[in-house]
Amino acid sequence: MEALKNFIFLVLAGFIFLFPQESFANCLNVTPSFSSSRTSICGVGPHVINFTNTSTGVNSNTAGYQWYLNGNQFANTTGIGNSVSDTITIIGIYNYTLVAYDTANFCTDTAFFSVTITERPLSAFSFPVGPLCPNSPISFTNNSTNTVPGTRYLWRFGDGTTDTSQNPTHSYGRGGNFTVSFRVFNSDSCSAGSNQMISILNTPNINISGDDGDGNTFRCLNAIDTVSQETVTFFNNSAPGITYTWDFGDGSPTVTQTSATSPDTVIHKFTSYGTFPVVCSAIDSNGCLYTDTVFVVFDKFISASFSVPLANISGCAPHVVTPINVSINATRYEWDFGDGSPIINTTDLSSPSYTYDSTGTYYIRLRAINDCGFSVSTVGPITVARSPEIDFNTSLFTRGCSPQSVF
Repeated sequence: MEALKNFIFLVLAGFIFLFPQESFANCLNVTPSFSSSRTSICGVGPHVINFTNTSTGVNSNTAGYQWYLNGNQFANTTGIGNSVSDTITIIGIYNYTLVAYDTANFCTDTAFFSVTITERPLSAFSFPVGPLCPNSPISFTNNSTNTVPGTRYLWRFGDGTTDTSQNPTHSYGRGGNFTVSFRVFNSDSCSAGSNQMISILNTPNINISGDDGDGNTFRCLNAIDTVSQETVTFFNNSAPGITYTWDFGDGSPTVTQTSATSPDTVIHKFTSYGTFPVVCSAIDSNGCLYTDTVFVVFDKFISASFSVPLANISGCAPHVVTPINVSINATRYEWDFGDGSPIINTTDLSSPSYTYDSTGTYYIRLRAINDCGFSVSTVGPITVARSPEIDFNTSLFTRGCSPQSVF
């Protein structure tokens, strides 16, 4: 046997072939390949896998083939016309190998294929029992089992919205019955789904509107206008017999109203400028809160204005500029420093300091805004120069006796 340790025996068609080990290499006349009837399987078996020998080459039909699963041989065939099958049952990855032996040229080559059995998930979920109100967040809990690392989820809430979170939170904008569909994916071909009906309470319709005398709730004044009060009549077109609470958004006390007829009215006087969200809310017998909102705009048109200190008009890079904002009636501001950098947004009169790192000539643009419109102001040019480079040298004769001249 010592003399044969460098040889491999091959039994093919009743003959024994003896190959030196160093002779086995990729074959020129046989290229092994094979396909499987199934590549991804869902759930435990038994599963029968059929393999087709698709090897090519002029000697592929006379070559011998050995079939292995995870390194263990389970079949031996000659030529490409024979079918091979295997039965697998356990969750996992099965690595199949096909070894082709070309007896005419004393060489071998190998092909590989994997089949995966994935655990079949069980889809299940839960959510709180009622009462469930419109516009209230509802937590959905994933109770699925047999999931694997990387499991994906798809929720369809029945109102046209979806979510891919494992445990999402969702709210419904209206009452009614909705079918929630939940699907769990252990792989693209291995999934499970479940459905449940969720009931959202129907609440009385709430509908409010307002009028400041010209058919709407917007009043924009000139910058020099002295009007300081705005009276608005609000109309409650909601269901009668329910208690409503009005919050006018200006810091004044809330007002409680029991609507006995429809429509009912509430009058409120605004004594400061601004934009005010007026919210009318009620809680019905089921404990559900429902609201409606209108906005009142009582403000002045804007005057955008700012200045740049004289010392900031020019300088050497890096050059810091701190503009002074003196705009009137604005509630938000957009600063563009003219060098292509992002616009800076602020909500008060404080001005951002800005540093120019590159030389050039720049114009600063301020856009002041409120709900009545906007105004624009521009200041410039701001000149940024290169910092001087200081250098000097002395003459070659830097040592000597006094008097000594140095250049």
